[in-house]
Amino acid sequence: MVVCRIKNSMLLNGTSLQGYTKPISAEEIDSILGSSDPSYDEVRFEWNIRFDDGIVASIYCYKIYIGYRQKYKYHIGCHRENSEIVLSRVKRLLNGKIKVVSQ
Repeated sequence: MVVCRIKNSMLLNGTSLQGYTKPISAEEIDSILGSSDPSYDEVRFEWNIRFDDGIVASIYCYKIYIGYRQKYKYHIGCHRENSEIVLSRVKRLLNGKIKVVSQ
């Protein structure tokens, strides 16, 4: 299983909050996935990803200002029908068990 970052946010249409990460900092996620996407409106940090089977997800901080090194339970968004798969994969991803490749 591998994951890559995605830039096409249209792939995330129809996704919604399905769960949370372990407490982790943006700095730690950056070290795994690369720099956060630019922030906008109410989202401070965000990483949009696609797994090699085409399932997409987003890891993000919503409606709260947190520091780059501050630990936080980030939101995990995905399509509802993939929620169990995504929550398990994000846990493995943040524990270094899934390989990250360039887009």
